[in-house]
Amino acid sequence: MTPPRVPVDLRKVKVYPLAQRKSLSHLGSMIRNPELPAPDLSGALAKTVRECAEKIRAARSRGSGVILMYGAHLVKNGAQAIVNQLIQNGWLTHLATNGAGTIHDWELSFLGRTEESVRNNVPTGTFGTWDETGRFIHLALMGGALRGEGYGRSLGRFVEEDGVTLP
Repeated sequence: MTPPRVPVDLRKVKVYPLAQRKSLSHLGSMIRNPELPAPDLSGALAKTVRECAEKIRAARSRGSGVILMYGAHLVKNGAQAIVNQLIQNGWLTHLATNGAGTIHDWELSFLGRTEESVRNNVPTGTFGTWDETGRFIHLALMGGALRGEGYGRSLGRFVEEDGVTLP
């Protein structure tokens, strides 16, 4: 049996300044240097990474595109510089992520820190209630929509241009 739908009264939703949130990941201490040796991997994982690298190499040698699909952990674990290097060197041609990936990316660009405690913030009703994150991502999307741009380009432009101009 499906429970009855109850509309959310947006007047009762409370948002909080992002500066007040305790963040678990800070930009200065999280970025991984792609020039450093990779960590040792176990047999099965090492084999998977080798096979993936071979498939990427084969695709690029044929002139095919390579899409990296990733989630928030790639961002909050500091792999941005590694991804940037893969793009700059022509190994990756496209990126695809989820909403959490873009939230972490935007928060790092805006505040230099990201990631809140699920364990601490869900019980208090504050998880995901950070004013600037929601407001600025939506402003970016509105500005991009006026240009006919999609989510990724809209948010990327917002970060690159440090804001958006709306009519």
